[in-house]
Amino acid sequence: MMSLLLESAVRSLMLGIAIWAGLTLLRVRSPAIRSLVWTVALIASLAMPALIAGMQETAPALPAPALLAGALPYVPGPLLQAIGPIAMQPPVGAPMPMFHWQDVLPYAYGAVAAVLLGRLAVGLLLTWRLARVAKPFAEDSSVRLSRTVTVPVTFGRTILLPAGATAWSAAKLGAVLAHERAHIARGDFPILLLAKLNRAIFWFNPFAWWLDSELAELAEAASDDIAVAEVGVPLSYAETLLDVANSVGHVPAGVAMARSGMVAQRIERVIAGIRFPRIGRRAAAAIVLGLLPLVMVAAITIAAPADEKTMPIDPKAIDRYVGAYEFDPAKAPNQILNVTRDGDRLFVDDGAGTAKMELFQKSDGVFFEKGVDAEIDFTNAGIGPAPSLFLVMHGKRPGAEAKRVDQAEAARVAAVVEQKQREQNQPHTEVGVDPASFDAYVGHYRSDRFLFDVTREDGYLFVRIVGQPKLRAVPEGGQNFFFREADAQVSFAGSGKATQAILHQNGRELIAKRIDDAEFKTAEAEANKRVADEAKPRTPIAIDPKLLDNYVGRFQAAPNAVFVVTREGDGLMVQFQNQRALPVYPENDHSFFYTVVPAQITFITSGGGHATGLVLHQNGLDVPASRVE
Repeated sequence: MMSLLLESAVRSLMLGIAIWAGLTLLRVRSPAIRSLVWTVALIASLAMPALIAGMQETAPALPAPALLAGALPYVPGPLLQAIGPIAMQPPVGAPMPMFHWQDVLPYAYGAVAAVLLGRLAVGLLLTWRLARVAKPFAEDSSVRLSRTVTVPVTFGRTILLPAGATAWSAAKLGAVLAHERAHIARGDFPILLLAKLNRAIFWFNPFAWWLDSELAELAEAASDDIAVAEVGVPLSYAETLLDVANSVGHVPAGVAMARSGMVAQRIERVIAGIRFPRIGRRAAAAIVLGLLPLVMVAAITIAAPADEKTMPIDPKAIDRYVGAYEFDPAKAPNQILNVTRDGDRLFVDDGAGTAKMELFQKSDGVFFEKGVDAEIDFTNAGIGPAPSLFLVMHGKRPGAEAKRVDQAEAARVAAVVEQKQREQNQPHTEVGVDPASFDAYVGHYRSDRFLFDVTREDGYLFVRIVGQPKLRAVPEGGQNFFFREADAQVSFAGSGKATQAILHQNGRELIAKRIDDAEFKTAEAEANKRVADEAKPRTPIAIDPKLLDNYVGRFQAAPNAVFVVTREGDGLMVQFQNQRALPVYPENDHSFFYTVVPAQITFITSGGGHATGLVLHQNGLDVPASRVE
């Protein structure tokens, strides 16, 4: 809600600046015309939230740039993130804020708006009571005498006069009634009431306060023009205006004839003979119609291009892709992608049934996951069952190959993964070792999933996955180490200088080979680009609150990694595991961002808009999670 109000205020301000510039350039001086123009701006300001929601256009998508083969080394991120800690907390040592200003802002806004709306309501009530108890004046029931008011006031279609008006001269009474009836004819009371309502809603917008004051001044000037034309004696009218001004008092709500700070200018206008005729209905309609395109431009929203286009999957061919695919055990031991179907839809998971995500066909045999920069290319997809697939990350072909295996092999791998996960989750005990032995492990390592850096500091060994905080690797014997922050271990292989580092987590083992400084720096620069994109400032936008219900639920990324998404009012809260629930803010209809950590979430939706999964973007990685309701 707050993002919609802020956006509406900015757009109304821009509209006001454009109108002011136009009136200034065209030298429009008529109070009646200026009042009409600013009334249109007022209505546009109040309607801006609805206009923004209803006037959204999609920008045409630009063609994707051609990939330059070999421009950067192949450093893919995971399609199914089963390896590596999912760090939803800020880096170690960074304070976790208890609240964010965006959490407090709605309450601060509501408190001020409530005070202003309350004052307006009380003022209306008090003035209504004054009008109710006032006595009719002569035979005109719309004109009433009040002992409370000290100046003529218009409230709705009722004119309230001071009790002393019975002693006024005929000229003074005629001038006052001409002025107040001009207010009624022009509809100034409801317009100024809307202006005060606009000021209460958009109290943080200087334009709302200025517009309220400007419309009040123009209402008086335009009514003066009408009254002088009716009275016919400008000097007599000026004397009446000055006489009334000397009795100015406070009126809770209403249109008073003489307002402090405005009387001197009005008297000067009347004496100088500066008057403008009324504008006819045709002229008024032409002005309003002329302003509508400007209002539409101020309200229109240019949306991002739609998601990548998909092509329907041939139901007769879908079974060609269904099956289990195993990656090279020498590079990614016990890594399975399991492709399944549900009706005419295709899904992929990590072989354990977790992180199940829908696949969408891009072209024959080429599929992608929404929210993840990855594709799956099936080989020989048009001739019988696909013998293998290639997992292509960030457009770097050919990608990592996984070969089709039978269900027995898939079940064996699943059992191994389950057993290894139990072993990895067992308590680990630190043992004492010579810190000098750590030098054999220090260096850079690279797998086909991510990079990590091993350093020795003050007699301790540290491991840093690029994009994540470094963690101490605690020795447990031989070349084996464990982490206290996560159920994960790292071991090293090779005599002398280690040639490989193996990360053990979630029942799987990821092998990374040692690389030199130059290769690491080049690969790290590419990974840091993705991290920098995640860390860039983001601005929340207004979306239809009805969409939020589509995203509520539980989403599993790994056996021990579950996101719980709940709705609170017009916002979403996401809780990861046992961490506290954190608010996420929309940057489009299906993508949201955190404010306490540089991370985003993209919801993957089905044809009906219901989220079937989500993708966490953090530390340069894309972590899918499937709905498990």
